[in-house]
Amino acid sequence: MGTLRIDAVNNDLSKEYTAPPGRDPSIDVLKGVAILAVVYAHTAPFCRNFLHLFALTVFLVCSGYCFKNKIACWADWRRYMKGKLRTLYLPCAVCNGIYVLLGGVFLRLGLYTDDPAFLRMTEGWPVPQKLYTLQGIGDILKKFLRVILMTDTTQMGTATWFLIMLFAISAFHGAVCVLTAKRDRRTKQAVLAGLFLLMAVLAQFAKLPYGAWMYPRCFFYSYLAYLVGIGIRELDWKFLESPLCALAAVAVLLLLSRRYFVDLANAEIDGVLPYLAGVLSGWCMMKSLADLIIRRELPTRVFSYLGRHTIPIICLHVLCFKPVTWLFLQVRRLPAIYLASFHVDFDAPEPWKFLYFAAGAALSLVLDACWRCLRKRLNREKSLV
Repeated sequence: MGTLRIDAVNNDLSKEYTAPPGRDPSIDVLKGVAILAVVYAHTAPFCRNFLHLFALTVFLVCSGYCFKNKIACWADWRRYMKGKLRTLYLPCAVCNGIYVLLGGVFLRLGLYTDDPAFLRMTEGWPVPQKLYTLQGIGDILKKFLRVILMTDTTQMGTATWFLIMLFAISAFHGAVCVLTAKRDRRTKQAVLAGLFLLMAVLAQFAKLPYGAWMYPRCFFYSYLAYLVGIGIRELDWKFLESPLCALAAVAVLLLLSRRYFVDLANAEIDGVLPYLAGVLSGWCMMKSLADLIIRRELPTRVFSYLGRHTIPIICLHVLCFKPVTWLFLQVRRLPAIYLASFHVDFDAPEPWKFLYFAAGAALSLVLDACWRCLRKRLNREKSLV
């Protein structure tokens, strides 16, 4: 299995990267860089505010930028959503189901804790901690339903909410495409402009109870970034990819990171205008960086490989943080109670953040490669029967 796993990764990296017809070859490279930024941002590093301005939103811009409107009727919409169900919602549901089960198992084994002392010990951490006290099948099933309905999270999965948000955006925007299919181009653009303004107003002024987990507002903000991607493509704003724009974008992001904070998962965002400035600046910076990377063959293969495997990294990286937390506890001789920390042990010094980062990306890819090798072997055995 170890040999198959390594061969699977090496074979993918050795293939010369070719983008699908009609697609910008830098998009997968951009996504590869962005997913590393997402993983590192979850360790709460020194540049956390800077990374949160664009690390996730650039994926939404990419999704809008790459969307091809071939949805002309409800039958097209159903086929489109069937694909999204398989590629977005199903990985989220499966991973969160496993994580809920593991959380209950870890509690029973004493690896996790329901001791309230944990909350006092972690007071003041940048990510507020909470106890997970699943005790039986009923609790596990209720927890799983809450996670799937986006009213709760699991202890070992965090960015999986993002996949559900992309799924919701795909469903909504696909329906918009069906309703405007018979309209001319100018009318369609007017509808998109109207939707953009509506989402901006709702994101800025909608007041929703915290019990709703702020996901409606999260959808408004996420769809705004998606529409930005569509607008960049429709208006053909190639000037945004110039080195001069990239330098200006870095300066804007640095200034914004000193005054504003973006937490897209909880829709804790200091205003629509700073958010949109961060979205657009993040795209300019990341797209220009990707255009530079694709001038070199080896970095292109590496980052495009990462870009094509963002889903497993999103689903698995928080789980892959756990071995690093365990190692940190052994080195510092800290209580095992800290293994319940989410996402990482935030008392760990900055060098440990890079170890978390490396584990979150590399171990996720190893687990994904193992799964793909196992699936190929099972399919091969089936074909021989």
